[in-house]
Amino acid sequence: MSIILIVFGLIAAAKYPWLGIVFIIAGILRFFSGGFKTNRSSRSMSLCEDTSLYQIEKPTGVSVDDMSGEQFERWCASLLIRSGFQNVSLTKATGDMGVDIIAYLRGYKFVFQCKRYAKPLGNKPVQEIVAGRQYYLATVASVITNNYFTDGAKKLAESNRVCLIDRKTLSYATRDSNYLERLFFGGENT
Repeated sequence: MSIILIVFGLIAAAKYPWLGIVFIIAGILRFFSGGFKTNRSSRSMSLCEDTSLYQIEKPTGVSVDDMSGEQFERWCASLLIRSGFQNVSLTKATGDMGVDIIAYLRGYKFVFQCKRYAKPLGNKPVQEIVAGRQYYLATVASVITNNYFTDGAKKLAESNRVCLIDRKTLSYATRDSNYLERLFFGGENT
């Protein structure tokens, strides 16, 4: 993607020099940073986090169904790190625009909303992550839950290109560190 931005910048520079420079700089920044970054306050995840969080049934002796919302967000962030995502960070608790985690994989910027609920999720989390994807200028949006999604949420997600990760998908991802990459990229180069 960074090469495309640089090439586009070179082409645009012939007619609009200022626009070409913007695209070239964006391509260079994307190349060196693994994606576009925001200056928004975030709580960074460390690769040194407790790796026992990866098991879905009883991470650190606590079922995902018994975790607080913040514990579930941290557990999801740890799972993303284990799955190969880079620059994984948790957004601030309030004013996050519907995004709990920002992460990068294969040069793409992902935003995730994590919902630990006792019943299936409806449309609201899907609507929020769509808005969050725009706000954070991300490529991919996803909602992660310890439960499942209603049919309405599934339809809304499909029409807005939002990837839904439910309890069953989480279970697979905890056992196979390449599962999420295959989910997002269709099995290519994994």
